[in-house]
Order: sequence, then C-alpha cells, then structure tokens
Amino acid sequence: MNKGKITLGARWANIMAKIAKFPAQSLKVIAVYGQGGNATDTANLVLEVLKADGRKAAMLADKSFEIAGHREYDDTPYKPTAGLFQRFFAACKKAGQEFAVLEVNDLAMVKTALYNVPVFAGLVLGGGTGVEELVQMSKFAILPDGEEFLSLLNGRVAGSALTFGRSRAATARIDNTKFYKKGTEAQLLLVGRRVELATFLASEQAPEEMAAVAALATTLQIPSDILESGIASYMPEK
Repeated sequence: MNKGKITLGARWANIMAKIAKFPAQSLKVIAVYGQGGNATDTANLVLEVLKADGRKAAMLADKSFEIAGHREYDDTPYKPTAGLFQRFFAACKKAGQEFAVLEVNDLAMVKTALYNVPVFAGLVLGGGTGVEELVQMSKFAILPDGEEFLSLLNGRVAGSALTFGRSRAATARIDNTKFYKKGTEAQLLLVGRRVELATFLASEQAPEEMAAVAALATTLQIPSDILESGIASYMPEK
C-alpha cells in the first residue's frame, strides 16, 4: 500500500494513528472524494447500500455521521483532519463496524489525513489536487471514464480500477436517465447486466453518483436487487 507523502501532515497523521492504536487496520475504509454536496450524497448512498446488504457500516460526512445505525448531525464546517478520522475509526472499531465510509476533499488530501490508512476503495467524483494520491493508495480505484482520470491508472493491477460514465468501456455504463422534480432514474449496464436505479436525489449529478456506487458494489459482490433497494432508501437532507 502506498502510504502517501512523508510531510509534516503525514507525520502528524501517523502520531494520531498511534495514539488511537491504528483502528483503521481492522476496517474496510471507503473514501469518497469530491467537492460539495455530490461527495456527501454519494457517501450516504454507499452507506445505505452496505446496510441493505447486511454489512456493519459507519459513515462520516459533511453535516452528519452514523455509527452502528445511530446518526448525529453537525452544522459546523466540515474539516476532515487526521485527528477527526482517527477518532472516527476508533469509534467504528469499538462499535464492531466492518466498513468506514468517509467524505474526503482536497483539504484532507493536502493535509495527508489518510496517511498510513489502508483505503479499501477510493471513489472519485471529480478532479482536484488529491485525486492522484487517492488513486495510488486505494486497493480499488473507482473513477469517471474521462481521459484525465484514465491516465492515472497506469501500472495498476488488472481489476483494481473501475470506471463509471457513458462510454462503452465503463464498468458501470449509464445508458438512459430520467430527471424528476423529486428524484432521478438511471438505467445502467453493469458488468454485462441491466440495472434500474432510482434515487430521491434530484440533480444532474445523480446518475454519476449512482453509477459510482454501482461500480463499488461489484467489488463487494452485492446483488443488483440489494443495490437498487439501498440506493432507493436514501432520503437526502433538505
């Protein structure tokens, strides 16, 4: 695993991990990278799909976090630091969680907040300064199917990189979409099978967000019906 750059931030992250006794080592960490609400919504979609499949999953994102089914809300500005992550991992381990879903942004990557954290999967929703590093440190990298992202995949082990989008080669290919006032529908071709997904998210980014989660689901062998019900169960905060 690529541990990341050994910067002052990395050293601090390592100190925080030592104090917490490296709780992330016992978790499957899923880092959702993006800017603004799309990363928040996608982290929530991942959480709901994992729970629908019977996995013990927790989530830390902007405005809220959830551990062992207990959710709390926080309107203070989201500052994903190494200290915050390690406290979250420690709480997840204590609660017997298997998965820890994180919303990650440029600040977290610049501060090397994920240094020495074994990232099971990195979901990238858009470009930014932290994309390349997250791709390198993730066991599974899930990326948009654009050229700017595909260039980051050189040297990766076959099967460890998955893509989503509208190209023929995408792991989760978006074929058709329908937008409504209170939701979105998308028809995907997911590893050769048709999947119909629907969400209460009403935004232009919703099809890509659902497709990214669908690509992740293939790494965990989550059945299509569970994927569909998990995504449909997410109720966005107003």
